[in-house]
Amino acid sequence: MAVYEHEIDPETGEILGDAPKIRTAPEDRGEQEADADEAFEAMVRERVEAEMAAERAKTVTGKTAAEIEAEQVAAALAKANAAAAHEAKIAAKVAEKIAESKARQEAMAREAEAKPNGAAPVEQVADTPAPPPAGKPAGRQVGKTKVTEVAVDAGLAAMFEADAGKGLDFRADDLAIPRLYMLQDMSPQVKERSADYVSGARPGMWFNTVTGQIAPSVTIITIKHQRRYVAWRPRLDNGGGGGLVKPDVPREEYLSYEETGISVRSYRDEKGLVEVVDTPELVALLLPENGSGISPMPVAISFPKTKAKVLARMMTIATMQVGHHADGTEFPMALYSNVFRLSSKIEGEGAQSYFVPVEEYLGRVTRTDIYARAKRLYEQFAGAPVHVADVGSSEQV
Repeated sequence: MAVYEHEIDPETGEILGDAPKIRTAPEDRGEQEADADEAFEAMVRERVEAEMAAERAKTVTGKTAAEIEAEQVAAALAKANAAAAHEAKIAAKVAEKIAESKARQEAMAREAEAKPNGAAPVEQVADTPAPPPAGKPAGRQVGKTKVTEVAVDAGLAAMFEADAGKGLDFRADDLAIPRLYMLQDMSPQVKERSADYVSGARPGMWFNTVTGQIAPSVTIITIKHQRRYVAWRPRLDNGGGGGLVKPDVPREEYLSYEETGISVRSYRDEKGLVEVVDTPELVALLLPENGSGISPMPVAISFPKTKAKVLARMMTIATMQVGHHADGTEFPMALYSNVFRLSSKIEGEGAQSYFVPVEEYLGRVTRTDIYARAKRLYEQFAGAPVHVADVGSSEQV
């Protein structure tokens, strides 16, 4: 309780001074002192607890609380900087691809303007065979594939892009992809007196059953591995006989025949012995040679009997390839990220000699558009057997 005191003149009785003096009652002074003491004790307890916590942290980590906090702040900053750098890298790559796309469209537009009558078609003949020698049959000239390239303006190119993939929603069993196989001595494409003769064809070359192209080596992207069972008429020792009996024998039927060799089962029909061969097959994306005018196309390549080990090596190489996440951990690369070159070499001697594939691993796909095409092809054929146009009559080696 506060008490007001006034100073009074003893002679006149008048109050002296401008304002009264205030005196605190004794009981009020006691309450204030108690509050101050309690606040002081609370501050002391808080300080002691903080220092004890710091000592405990230092005992466990060997570092003070301030040092631990500083490290946590530094780690957070480093993580944020790494994330920002990663985003900047992605943005730069996207900008680069956009710039490349614009540059291609501008180049196409300039090319169209430079041609008479706007965008005139340009005809190109890819791998046109040389004229046959005098007196020799011309054959079917299946190697003469006419390709028409049409330059389009940027507007039409944009429409093509907007309609990407429309009308192509086929199932895998709706399609029959071309076959790529290696020519042998008995292949009709190498025999000049055969109706299937291809000018320039030699044993050991690769032959495309759709385009009729021949090449000493081919570059492919691996897409899918599958098996099929093919029935053949075996060749005679003098090189005669042979030939395809049935391109797709059901697995159950294959297993019902007598096993007569590695991956081979046999039976007899009215014409004689038939061998059914367990044939590993690779579905691949064939990459054309520069300037051929042919787009990348899916193909099937069989690896029967002596060739099976080549495909086994290729699949082993593919399964060994790994990529790395941003944090450095590994992940297995997709099968369709691998590029191989196939050539050939001769094995055996004399009449028993034949050509076999030779594989060379070229590394990973380096173009975004090609990788996207390979991925689409894989997704189209995933989960279903791939139907192939035909089987080369010389593939039973």
